[in-house]
Amino acid sequence: MKVKKIKLVNPKKFVVSISIIIGIIICALFFINTISFSHSETTYKSITVISGDTLWSIASSEQQYNSYYANKDIRYIIEDIKDKNDLSNSSLYINEVLQIPTYL
Repeated sequence: MKVKKIKLVNPKKFVVSISIIIGIIICALFFINTISFSHSETTYKSITVISGDTLWSIASSEQQYNSYYANKDIRYIIEDIKDKNDLSNSSLYINEVLQIPTYL
């Protein structure tokens, strides 16, 4: 098997070209890291459970009025609320305070 050697016609142009390409890649990586794909910063609002509230009713309301949960499945929202509030089951208690994520 013969290995063919490649000879650079203009080594100076090659080095400049490689330097420009590396510079473009570094700039692109810098700008990619500064781009945010979220709507805005996530914060939390507190809601107090009242008589008759269920996770389903709270999730349904949040799905409708909270842009954080826009276009999300109701079951996802329920699980997310349970996860963010360390709830082991779906039981809620009157005057219990729940933290609900929202966008600013």
